[in-house]
Amino acid sequence: MEHHLLGTSSSLLLVMFLLNSILVTSHFPFGCSKQAYTHSNVSYIESERQALFQFRDGLIDESNRLSSWIGEDCCLWEGIDCHKITSHVVKLDLQNTKPLNSNNVFTYCKNCLGGQLSPFLINLTNLQDLDLSKNNFSGIQVPTFLGLLKNLRYLNLANAVFDGKIPHHLGNLSCLRHLELGGVTPSLTWNRLTKKDLRWIVGLSFLGSLVLFGVNPSAVEDGLQTINMLPSLTRLELDSCELFINPHLSQVNFTSLSSLELGENDFNDHMVPPWLHNLTSLYDLGLSSNHLSGPIHGLFEQMTSLVDLDLGENCFDVSTLKSLCNVSSLNYLDLTCKGQYRVK
Repeated sequence: MEHHLLGTSSSLLLVMFLLNSILVTSHFPFGCSKQAYTHSNVSYIESERQALFQFRDGLIDESNRLSSWIGEDCCLWEGIDCHKITSHVVKLDLQNTKPLNSNNVFTYCKNCLGGQLSPFLINLTNLQDLDLSKNNFSGIQVPTFLGLLKNLRYLNLANAVFDGKIPHHLGNLSCLRHLELGGVTPSLTWNRLTKKDLRWIVGLSFLGSLVLFGVNPSAVEDGLQTINMLPSLTRLELDSCELFINPHLSQVNFTSLSSLELGENDFNDHMVPPWLHNLTSLYDLGLSSNHLSGPIHGLFEQMTSLVDLDLGENCFDVSTLKSLCNVSSLNYLDLTCKGQYRVK
């Protein structure tokens, strides 16, 4: 009997030991356990720390924004967020926080990061958020290796002076929820990113927010035809993209849109696109500076959620204003004509 009890006790102790081991090791991914270090009760991945050093060495940092990028624990560095359990770098946010306007161009530019983007970034295999917006990369192309960051959910390269063609490799980022490209440069002029073929966007089936400022897709017969294949979109901004809206969309798939900005484009027939009738969930609509004219009676009657409407710098008549009086949900209305008046 004693031998039986001893055997049972030993088995219980072994089970308890194994359970305790599982609870401890479950806090670290098996593939990274040999690289996990602890410093001041915060863990980090050594290979990712080295990748960040390589990335930093390729940058120009005149204002010393990355002065905290020293020491062992990269999870404590400015702009870096790590997963609380696995210690992997999941967020790299190096957005220039200085506001950009005509009065502070020098200060803004001084605070910009520049230089080159190191391909060592791909060693951040768990990176989900990458924000390099509002910097100055002096007209380099968007690196193709960004398409290897398969876990990216958020990518913002706007207002960072990238130029040339947008690499189709970004279409490999199948987990992407937010993509932002283009914008203005520190000299207050537009970036001129181009893309002759937008079909790669179709691979971004989870994309909910697409913002393209000044990106020129005019070589495509209709830039919206491809984007229209993204039914998950809730926010779409295509300002100053030289869109040629002809022919009209025969069927609208992105009916979940709540925000649509199409300012400063070329609506070749000078009429408001009739497919807007199908976007009944919009709360924000911008159609400024498109030289639009013609009647829009009844266009917004079904947009019962519409709060902000920008029709400035177009050529609508008084009857248009009268028809908008029936849109009770509006909180902001811009009918500015060459800066002469604004209706709110």
